[in-house]
Parts: sequence; C-alpha cells; structure tokens
Amino acid sequence: MSWLRIAVLLTAVALSFALTRLFLKGRAESIGAYVVAAVLSIALYATAVSFLVWPFEVRQAARRTFTENPLFRAFQRLEPDTGQKLERTFEEWIMRGDKSKVEALDVIADTIMDSVPKYVPSASDASVVEMIRVKLDQWDKWAAQNPESCYQDMMEGRIGDSDVRNVQVATEILVSAAEQPQALPIESEMRPASNVVKKRMSMRYSEKDLAMAIEDQPGADPRKMCAIFRDFYREALALPEPQRGPYLRHIWANRNHR
Repeated sequence: MSWLRIAVLLTAVALSFALTRLFLKGRAESIGAYVVAAVLSIALYATAVSFLVWPFEVRQAARRTFTENPLFRAFQRLEPDTGQKLERTFEEWIMRGDKSKVEALDVIADTIMDSVPKYVPSASDASVVEMIRVKLDQWDKWAAQNPESCYQDMMEGRIGDSDVRNVQVATEILVSAAEQPQALPIESEMRPASNVVKKRMSMRYSEKDLAMAIEDQPGADPRKMCAIFRDFYREALALPEPQRGPYLRHIWANRNHR
C-alpha cells in the first residue's frame, strides 16, 4: 500500500470515529458505534480511492512512464508541447479504460516514430548510420516478398513501426538531436562523397534507371527501384567513416538521393 493510501485510510478512520462520536454522543463507546464507525471508514476510504487516489496514481504512473522511457523523454525535450499532449492523451485513455497501458504506449510510440525523420539531419552520425543499416535489413526482406512496399517505404522516409530495433534507433536519433544537434553539411563539402557514390552506381545501372529513381517518375518498376535504392545506401555506407554519416544526413535532408 502506498503512503498516499495509508494517509487516506488513517484520515477516513479518524473522520469516521469523529462523526460517530458527534452523532451518537452517549452511545459512542458501544459496540454498535464501533460497527458504524468501521462501515463509515470503509465507505469513506473507498470513495476517496475512487475519486482522488486512483486518478492521482494513474497520472503519476503516466508521468513515470514518460520520464523513464528514453524515447518519450527525448521527444519531450524536442517538442515539449506535443509531448505534454501525448502524455495527457495517455492518461485519459488509461483512466477511461479505452486502451490498456501496453496498447496506449504502442500508439504513442507510433506517433513519435512518425516525427523522428525530421530530426535525422541533425542527429549524430552514428545513429543515422545505424538507422540506415536497420532500414536495409527491412528493405532486403521486403524486396523478396513485396517490392511495392519496399519502394513505398523508401519514398515515404519513415523510420518504421515501433518494434525493438526501430525504437532503439529512433531513441538514439532523438537523444543526439536533443543533446548535441549537428548542423547540416554544406553541399560543396558533400560533393566528393556524392561523386564516388554516383560513379559506383553508374557502373551498375543505366542513366535512365538512375534518373527514374531520382525523380520518382510514374511507371517505375518497384522491384528495380527497390534494388537501386538498396545499392545506393550500401554504397553510402561503404564510404570512409568521416564522410559516411554526414553524407547520409545530407541525402536524408534532401531526400533526392543525389
């Protein structure tokens, strides 16, 4: 039992006996008076728990969930107003019984995941490199099973659903963007890395296919486009470490894969 419930219980007992003495007066020491006081104590305690203690405990639990969860904590630092709204939404769902705690957390996490991509350009190089590696694993699986989904995901630029690996990557991106945001690399600084990647890609694909991928032209073959983008990101990951992270942040910010 929490300290708050103990305090409420003691208050209910004290108040019950005080009311019993007030209204029963001469019979305050009788067995009947003690029974009345006990029943009144239970009723007061139950009422206080339902209308005061339980809502307070739900709010406290929600706040702990947000402050202890690295993903939520980092997001609140970057978007405090939205973070507070999500926290209140979480509290309301739990208090009304609309969703279980796990369901509510999943919905909130998905909402935050949709906001992560805009912080990729200012995140740490290491977190962005890891994000691309995770995305490549996903795209490799989709390429064989559903090329359309693979291509669509590449165009949308989402981090992914709130599974363990995606949440870890998203957390690293948000934390680094909140604590040590980086300036976007200058276009001229990225030209050497871009030329290397372009040269390697031109050895694999025709100018027509590459142009179609860059411009997202209608009628593009999803399977071929998925293959082009996967190879493109692999070539970006093959760059020397000093160029790798900045270049990935640069192309993610522009989303034109040049």
